[in-house]
Amino acid sequence: MNKSLLAISIAFSVTALAQSPAFAAHSDIRDQIIETLGDEAPVVAAKDGDTLTVTNVDLISSGLHSVGVLADGAGSLVTYQGGTINTSGRTSHALSAHDGAQIQADNLTIHTTGTLARGIQAETGSRVEVSNSSIQVDGGVGGNTTAGAAATGGSVIILNDTSVLATGQGSVGIMTTDASSAVMNGGSVTTTNTVSDAVLVLAGGGNILLNDVAVSTAGSYSRGVLAGGADSVIAVNGGSITTRGINAEGARAGTGGRVSLTGTQVQTLGAQSVGLQALFAGLIDAVGVNITTAGDRSAGVSAESVGSLVKFEDGAITTAGMLAEGAKSLGGGTVQLANVAVSTSGAFSRALVAEGNGSTVVADRVVIDTRGGQSYGLLAFGSGSQVTFTRGKITTHGAASHGVSVYGGGEMSIASSEIDASGHGATMSDGGLLRIDGSRVTANGSGNNGLMSWATTGTDNRFEVNGSELISNAGAAISARGDGSHTFVINNSVIDGQGGVLFDLTRATPAVPNTGNSSVIASGSVLKGDIDVTTDPDFVADFSLQNATHWTGAGQGINQLALGGASVWQMTGNSSIQSLDLQDGRVNFDHADGQFKTLTTDKLAGTGSFQMNTNLATLEGDLLVVSAANGATGNHTLFIEDSGVSPKNASDVLRVVDTHGGDAQFGLYGGHVDAGAFRYTLGKDGDDWFLSNAGGANPGPQDLSKGANAAIAAHTAGAAMWTSQMDALVKRLGELRMGKDEGGVWTRAIGKQFDVSEKSSRAYQQNISGVEIGADTAIALNRGKVYVGGMVGTAKSDLNFGEGASGEIDSKMLGAYATYLDDSGVYVDSVFKYNRLNNQIKTPTNLGNPVKASYDTNGIGASVEVGKHIALESGWFVEPQVALTASRTQGARYTASNGLKVKTDDLDSLQSRVGSLFGRNIQLDNGMQAQPYVKASLITEHAGNSKVNVNGSRLDAELQGNRVELGFGGVVRVSANSKVSLDAEYAKGSAIEQPWGVTLGYRYSW
Repeated sequence: MNKSLLAISIAFSVTALAQSPAFAAHSDIRDQIIETLGDEAPVVAAKDGDTLTVTNVDLISSGLHSVGVLADGAGSLVTYQGGTINTSGRTSHALSAHDGAQIQADNLTIHTTGTLARGIQAETGSRVEVSNSSIQVDGGVGGNTTAGAAATGGSVIILNDTSVLATGQGSVGIMTTDASSAVMNGGSVTTTNTVSDAVLVLAGGGNILLNDVAVSTAGSYSRGVLAGGADSVIAVNGGSITTRGINAEGARAGTGGRVSLTGTQVQTLGAQSVGLQALFAGLIDAVGVNITTAGDRSAGVSAESVGSLVKFEDGAITTAGMLAEGAKSLGGGTVQLANVAVSTSGAFSRALVAEGNGSTVVADRVVIDTRGGQSYGLLAFGSGSQVTFTRGKITTHGAASHGVSVYGGGEMSIASSEIDASGHGATMSDGGLLRIDGSRVTANGSGNNGLMSWATTGTDNRFEVNGSELISNAGAAISARGDGSHTFVINNSVIDGQGGVLFDLTRATPAVPNTGNSSVIASGSVLKGDIDVTTDPDFVADFSLQNATHWTGAGQGINQLALGGASVWQMTGNSSIQSLDLQDGRVNFDHADGQFKTLTTDKLAGTGSFQMNTNLATLEGDLLVVSAANGATGNHTLFIEDSGVSPKNASDVLRVVDTHGGDAQFGLYGGHVDAGAFRYTLGKDGDDWFLSNAGGANPGPQDLSKGANAAIAAHTAGAAMWTSQMDALVKRLGELRMGKDEGGVWTRAIGKQFDVSEKSSRAYQQNISGVEIGADTAIALNRGKVYVGGMVGTAKSDLNFGEGASGEIDSKMLGAYATYLDDSGVYVDSVFKYNRLNNQIKTPTNLGNPVKASYDTNGIGASVEVGKHIALESGWFVEPQVALTASRTQGARYTASNGLKVKTDDLDSLQSRVGSLFGRNIQLDNGMQAQPYVKASLITEHAGNSKVNVNGSRLDAELQGNRVELGFGGVVRVSANSKVSLDAEYAKGSAIEQPWGVTLGYRYSW
């Protein structure tokens, strides 16, 4: 529709024109273009309760203080649908409502160009609602006087799907003050000049609500949203905030103001800009917000000054730029983050920072990734600063990047987290406290340390590591530098210098030595790596390992080392310290590399033990040296393990402790060391302690090593095994005499125990169990019968040599026998038998480590027994007997796992037995027949001497066989063809006792 110019008022007098606005009395204006040129003259107006409807009208105002639309007074209402409003005069607002009036506008285009002019001005309880419109204000002189929309004095502005653009310097997109409010649904707010805030609430309790609004600023020192006074509130739901100028801020809450953001995208592109900033007791509460910064020295989140607080939850912060920071607190501010991802990219960037007294960062479930040289994951800077980090992960990339750092008296607490740094894992400079609980810290790359401590004179750095794992894969696990104090308290943790160094010193320059002191106090922990503080002789390094702490490594230059509460030092290389204090602690001389070690200490005190290694064959071994005069005190135990190879000369001695006076006493665990065939004991000569042959020129069984003793005992036990299986065969004669027996099959189960006294070997115990199966046939003769048969069997012998040494013999047996029973009662029983014996020997070293050996051997032999069954009255009988058994157990050779070489000669045994049975044949009422008996025999060993060569020492091996044997038993025919038998015996000799022996048998006759 074409519009005609209906009226033009020419300003002859400001007062006159102000009193006569165009069409003030009309209630409906349509399809017009209206322009005023006078000052202080609104183009259209509704006053004192009037209602004005404007439709498709273009308004133009060029005068001073001349507004486009004025609604003034309670009940006044202007409804504006379609059209444009252009004002160009100073303080000439496009829409202006006062004193409870209302303006409702839709589909407007508003453009103001004058200074101090506002697109919308709502004052003193008025209300303005604009929809589907655009507002542009081009004027501006600073001081927040030019604005796209402004509400004061308890007024309300509502913008729906409307764009607001402010281009002048110091202009504002939307602002409220004095308990006023604004609501914007959709649309955008943009400022393009310097010091131009897009959304602003000043003091007096105003508030602004943005729903899915795109907020953007282009000028330096501009803020996307700013709540800048007590009780001022801005709430942002969804939408976005973008700033492009330097020193800009996406959102600021200051001077008691509050900003809340939910699901908003915040982006700053200029240098030294901040995504979210709280200062002067301001509060920002952000949930589900993503922040991106792209400029140098920019920050994602910042809380500055006492009482300022930023809460950031379920969001992400990404910064790109040198010296950029993910989140920081300054001057007593507080930042709280939960379930947040923080990523920084740029040299010297820092993910989370607390700087200055009272400044605090609290982070829970935060994942940090930094990329850039000399960047930081966490930083607590300055006295009173504090960072708390729980259930998170930190990864740093870039040369000399730090996982976490404390500087100048700050404090930091890390719990249940993981740190993976391309530089030092955790650092501290010039005082402070760093506590790591239940976490894992890894430092990667050459020269990068797990914990790095710099302390100048008068400062004290303190690290506390609890229930954590700290790893340095190429540098030192712990390193110190400077002239101050360094304290490391480690509880129930693993400190692993995978690069080979647990603790060292780092110099600022090679020419400036460190003169400070350090104290490492570890409890219940595992420490790995060498300690070396020899680079700076004036540096005092003390270590206290308590409560079962285990350290693996070598030590050089340590001032004092205390080992208490069952703590262990696994010494992997030659070491030198000034003072060693053992309180139930132990030093293990590690021998994994096959090299012997020397530990040198000026002083030795307390009560502890040393686990050492020797090779008496070459007269080499670990050595403990106490170098100071009278410096050796206390009571100590040596645990010594030898190679097992015999010395060349039995008279050779080996020094294991070298002192220069003092009242220290040393004892040898177990009282001896096994070396080859013999034992060596600890003795003192002057101030030194030596190992020497315990037996001297004539060693006895007690002087044998466990390996030699077991070799001798096992050799004789094999012969006893062979004889025990033979004895079971000759106990079947009673079965043959009972009833008609033309041959049959039989089985025997045996079990017995031998206690062998000390003779050629120390005393040992042998338990034997086994089973045999045989079959025979009877051949009738004129005056008797001959039974011819064969048998197979298997048996097992368990050997206990004492002192933890044991053995086992598995036997497989094959044999044949012939038995002649004469009608006169005379009998001859003959047996031939072959055994295959598999032998296993296990002995512990002096330190309890297992030594194993195995070998196979053969046994062969025969037995002949002659006796006569003499019948007496009433079924009684007596049966005198004489027997001769001959066997040979083949010799063998083997090498034990510790190198002990053993060669045994053949062992021949010739045993005679003279004895008798006395029993009775009883016919039972049920038709069964029983034959109980008692017996007694004298057994004599006529041979049994052999030799065992152990590492070149030829030792006696004597089979103990002389004994008296007593027993009882019986045979019962349970049916015409079946018989069962039982034989029990006890034997006792001067060097052997059989506490019990039992044979159970069964025979089925044809």
